[in-house]
Amino acid sequence: MNNNAGLNLKMKSESRTAWNTLLQKGFYLIGQSGMTVRQFMIEIVGYTDSQIEEEVRTVFLNFSPVDDIDTAYVKNDDRLAMGSPIYHTY
Repeated sequence: MNNNAGLNLKMKSESRTAWNTLLQKGFYLIGQSGMTVRQFMIEIVGYTDSQIEEEVRTVFLNFSPVDDIDTAYVKNDDRLAMGSPIYHTY
């Protein structure tokens, strides 16, 4: 299963706050139970290994930090949260 269809958004700069608020509320993706966190991020979310290494700083699985995304597995009804560095553009 691969969800690489993509989503491109174009918005006015003053709309970013609303978009960030929406993303912070969360959303869900359907994946296959039994995948490692890395597999889920690549096959379902559409990240590449380099994006994961460069852009994802924190991963939580069911509200607990994940130390190794290659040994942690996603099961039915799990919650996965990812955090990235905050970038500012001026």
